[in-house]
Amino acid sequence: MHENKCKITRSRLRFYSSESDSPVEKKLDPVIESASLAKAHVKDVALPVEDVSSKELKTRIKKYFEGDEEALPSVLEAILRRKLAGKHEETDDELMDELEVQPRDDVDEEEFESDFDNLYSTDEEMLAILAMFLMK
Repeated sequence: MHENKCKITRSRLRFYSSESDSPVEKKLDPVIESASLAKAHVKDVALPVEDVSSKELKTRIKKYFEGDEEALPSVLEAILRRKLAGKHEETDDELMDELEVQPRDDVDEEEFESDFDNLYSTDEEMLAILAMFLMK
């Protein structure tokens, strides 16, 4: 009589990868790698930005201070253009110092303080928001 002996063998699964398993060699995440390449490419490309003169910016700001709230987007656009042009950092600082001393005539301080108090319930909340803003 023949005995059939069956041998049960375990198959060993091995997973192979084309990447190195070496801990010394680390691969970058493809998404991060492509994003950093794109960022580097954008830095090399200079987009033409039409500059806004100091005189023009002052005119736009004056218009806003005279009560024309519609002028605010124009002021912000001029500031952005100047920032992108990178030519007016020193003069913009001087302009900001000059504007800080000019109070708005149409702002009722009591109404402003009331609105501000309604936005923030506690002094701690105001300080936390201010701290977050300053840390940016």
